[in-house]
Amino acid sequence: MEPTVECCLRNVTPECRTAARRRGIELSVAPCRERCDACRAGPFVLVDGDLRTGETFGSLLDDLETASSGGEDADAASSGSAAASNGADAETPAEGEP
Repeated sequence: MEPTVECCLRNVTPECRTAARRRGIELSVAPCRERCDACRAGPFVLVDGDLRTGETFGSLLDDLETASSGGEDADAASSGSAAASNGADAETPAEGEP
């Protein structure tokens, strides 16, 4: 089943909507998705209700294509990079542990 991809009209240009259609991604566009902080911060979409942000709209489309083509799950990738970015390492014992 294809995911529901929603975006805010003010956050996505007509060119971006065309690029999504060319990639086979149907966008549900509304004037406002009530995610104003995310909208002001940069490109975002809601995928099945979950907020996804990116540096560019193109990078969001790339992530959607990867996830829908059976590639690595975007949520797993996000949580993995979050663990890496906060310095967490499962192999390193906590301070005071042997």
